[in-house]
Amino acid sequence: MTKLVGELFSVDSSRSDRRRICRLLCGLGRDREASVLYLKRASEEIASHHRLVKPCGDIPSLIEGLADLFFECLQDTVVNYQSLFGAEGSRASFGICLSWLTREIEAFIQKILLMVGVVLHLTRRHWASATRR
Repeated sequence: MTKLVGELFSVDSSRSDRRRICRLLCGLGRDREASVLYLKRASEEIASHHRLVKPCGDIPSLIEGLADLFFECLQDTVVNYQSLFGAEGSRASFGICLSWLTREIEAFIQKILLMVGVVLHLTRRHWASATRR
């Protein structure tokens, strides 16, 4: 099992590799662990996408770009999650996914608030230094 988990979190693993690993874990009776690990891996992917975005002065464009990317990742993750773990319609499986979605959306909101704060702070500093000249 440790080897499969290592492969799941490998930087080199593709989406099809991750799906195959999750199916193997489910075949071993580790459905719950597989679903939690799958979502944890998705969280890491979302976080890595956000690290690539740098705050800029155009707040609406910044938020729009982040939101487009974020919700596309969420949709892709949920569609794949349903195909991997939702076939039986397990309430526990959907509960795990819903809990994950809630945490990701809350983290996204915090990220947006932080980025907007940074942009506003930098803008104020820029205007303050410009008016002193």
